[in-house]
Amino acid sequence: MVAAQLGDPTVELNFRALFNALTTGKLDLFASWTETIDDPAVVPEGPKQITGNAHVAELRLEPPTPTAAATNSATLQAQHNFGDTKFRSVDYFLRGTTAFREYFPPQVTADPKNLTRDGPKVTNVVANRARPAAPKPLYVIPTFGWDPKRPLTRLVPGGSVTSRRLGGGLRVYLDRPWYSSGDGELLGVVLRAGGQGLASDSDPMKNVITSWGGDPMFASDAPPTNASGQGPAVENFAGQQQVGRNLVLAEQPPPPQATGWTEVDVVGYEVQYHAERKLWYADIQMDPGTSYCPFIRLALARYQSNSVSLAELSRVVLCDFMQLLPHRTANVQATANGETLKIDILGVIPTSTGDFIPVREGFQRPMTNTVSVGVEQRNIVPGDSDVVPDPDICWSPAQNVKYIPVSGSGSLSTPPVLYSVIINMPEPIGSGKYRIVIGETEPIGENVRLVYTDTLDM
Repeated sequence: MVAAQLGDPTVELNFRALFNALTTGKLDLFASWTETIDDPAVVPEGPKQITGNAHVAELRLEPPTPTAAATNSATLQAQHNFGDTKFRSVDYFLRGTTAFREYFPPQVTADPKNLTRDGPKVTNVVANRARPAAPKPLYVIPTFGWDPKRPLTRLVPGGSVTSRRLGGGLRVYLDRPWYSSGDGELLGVVLRAGGQGLASDSDPMKNVITSWGGDPMFASDAPPTNASGQGPAVENFAGQQQVGRNLVLAEQPPPPQATGWTEVDVVGYEVQYHAERKLWYADIQMDPGTSYCPFIRLALARYQSNSVSLAELSRVVLCDFMQLLPHRTANVQATANGETLKIDILGVIPTSTGDFIPVREGFQRPMTNTVSVGVEQRNIVPGDSDVVPDPDICWSPAQNVKYIPVSGSGSLSTPPVLYSVIINMPEPIGSGKYRIVIGETEPIGENVRLVYTDTLDM
């Protein structure tokens, strides 16, 4: 049994030791563990796993008397000082030493292993006993993924291809060091318990919990709400390593100043080391529902689930507002002869730009996003593929291609169809000579911004 107290580098150990009282002279308690260190001054090249060992305690045993029965067990109580308060998974084991050392010849006693026997290792969790250091986020960038992963299967006559661009992601880059509370330390997204969100602009927790909202530039649904409030809630996140609920922040003042404060939930993400940048990063995935490019302001803390009470979370660091990219799906179906294609682009877009945006003279506000689909042809002389190995160059708009827009875009399907088109090709597809190029832009003032692009070989 291991007993740990908040702020104490020393833990109390209480073991029941089993041994042969007639032959054992003493018991020694040993400990071993592994941990990861990330001090740039010690390991400038990056994090490194090290092994720790310690002789924790010694228990000398009195030989049994002729009138007393031998007792083959004893309670071993000891203290183990680690020199810090980090979490560790520690293997403890007992080593028994013979009581008859002086009776063995020198050739036996020359090797200490002939005089001892090791018991089985018992793994114990030594909990973290102090709040971790606050994280040091350097910058946050939007991320996206592809489903299925690239490269895609080439579209052939009679076949179909579905390409899904996954939005809703953010990558947070963090400065070193990590593991201030031991292995298993996660980057936590701090949420008000139950997804209650902010009560008002004067909410005392405004700067310590994550908040989100729709982009005021566009008419779109708000981010998902829940039964408790505006969110976000744990259920709006994905890909996390662990979730903590009803935790207390270091920033929470004592009563009666704690009016308006609540406990928090935390969504913990595993961090990865970027060897080239010499930085840590975590990929956070969210589901913004039917909201188009909502803003989110992350409240981040280090989260150590293997902790005593009140030591799970560091102090909170608030990030800048970031936007979440929308999901997009491209479905392409080819006819059996490979000369006609049907393309559908699906996803959530705003219904219009915000009405409050002033209209200047000579400027007409665009109403919504613009989707374009085109076919390109690779212009390489046969046999020159070795000379131009990069598959992303030497493309130009294909000639003699007919585009027939399909009415009904913006349908009420889930997700809705943004754009549909039928394409008549000048020759059958499948040779790798052609590709479909998809693009989507949104109006930003008098300019546009690219929000989605994809290419599909055929």
